[in-house]
Amino acid sequence: MLHFVPRHSFQKLVDQYQGDKHTRSLTCWNQFVALLVGQLTGANSLRRLIEQLDVHSQRHYHLGLQSVRKSTLADANHKRPTAAYYGLFFHLLSRLSKQKGLAEVAGQVQLIDSTTISLCQSQYQWASFRQQQSGIKIHLLYDPNAQTPIYFEMTPGRVSDSRAITQLSVFKGVTYVFDRAYNGGQWLERLVDNGCLLAE
Repeated sequence: MLHFVPRHSFQKLVDQYQGDKHTRSLTCWNQFVALLVGQLTGANSLRRLIEQLDVHSQRHYHLGLQSVRKSTLADANHKRPTAAYYGLFFHLLSRLSKQKGLAEVAGQVQLIDSTTISLCQSQYQWASFRQQQSGIKIHLLYDPNAQTPIYFEMTPGRVSDSRAITQLSVFKGVTYVFDRAYNGGQWLERLVDNGCLLAE
């Protein structure tokens, strides 16, 4: 799977956002590979992720991966800038768009929705959500024909769905499907003004 991620492009993004600044052991590439392994193996905790890495330690060299400690990975996840990974998403999306012809948007159906991820309040106080709980929302624009997300935004859990998509680019002739959480007047007016089609 790492063959789909151009290492030089990834490093360019890391350098741009100074992701490896003051890093002594765990580089952003090592962090990325570790998290990818965790995602693919269904690890539900950092401890489980490290166990998966240790089981396959003989393959670390071929992945360009060094030894990863749980505490170091936890610190990296907490402190590292996320902008490099955000940039990687859109870089990979642009490559997919060229291969699949996703630029031809007229007549397409695109789905808009959000999901909330609960977080530990003591560690993520900035992500205000409920009285005794922190959380973030991921707001997603999904293309069902290409079977891929084509836009996303992360916000604190309390941010309303309609407010989070104010920066979303919309295109004439596209049918946007969403639920009533997005029924804000300005948002609907922008869709109509741009010749979009609406489905609730």
